[in-house]
Amino acid sequence: VDSLADIGESMNEVLREKGLPEHSLGDYRALVGDGVTMLTRRALPQAWAADEALVAGCVARMRQVYGARPCLKTRAYPGVDRLLDGLQARGLALAVLSNKPHDLTVRVVAQVFPGRPFSPVFGERAGVPRKPDPTSAIEVAALLGLAPAEVLYVGDTPTDMRTARAAGQSPPSSSSRSSSIPTRSSSPPATARASMPLSSLTLTSDPRSRSKDTYTAER
Repeated sequence: VDSLADIGESMNEVLREKGLPEHSLGDYRALVGDGVTMLTRRALPQAWAADEALVAGCVARMRQVYGARPCLKTRAYPGVDRLLDGLQARGLALAVLSNKPHDLTVRVVAQVFPGRPFSPVFGERAGVPRKPDPTSAIEVAALLGLAPAEVLYVGDTPTDMRTARAAGQSPPSSSSRSSSIPTRSSSPPATARASMPLSSLTLTSDPRSRSKDTYTAER
């Protein structure tokens, strides 16, 4: 999902309350992807980011602000509904793994993809390492009764690509479209995130691949 606007505007509200400089939406492309604590630390001025008590307070406030509006502007990327239609038609299982707080991940998936059979849906959970640690990705595969290599992992950040590789799963960025994956030093072209998941539909179109599972991993 494209949740950048809701995340960025929520973080800016926290910064504004503290009298701190805000960031542009473009800036947030390089700040998101590694969970709310890391986002907050990156968004804060260096002096604040070095103070754990200040960071903790801002993280708590960010959870409140974002939790009140997680889907105000959040939408599926163009083409994703078509992708999901194709995957469901092929009988493939779908799951979600996110670095968003778990309760917000469940809410976002339910609102953006009503009726889609995603299971499991995991966000950031206490005691479980965040992506790019592969623990949760491997857990998802196990719950679906699949070996990691049977999973096609679809993501939209470098963190997702690192997670897929660490878990022994298949990231679509291994295709010729890998240059479209955003990095922390550049903004992605407008079509990058639509073209990447649509390319994965081609990868799973062979009926002999029916045993493979696809799950989406988002911010």
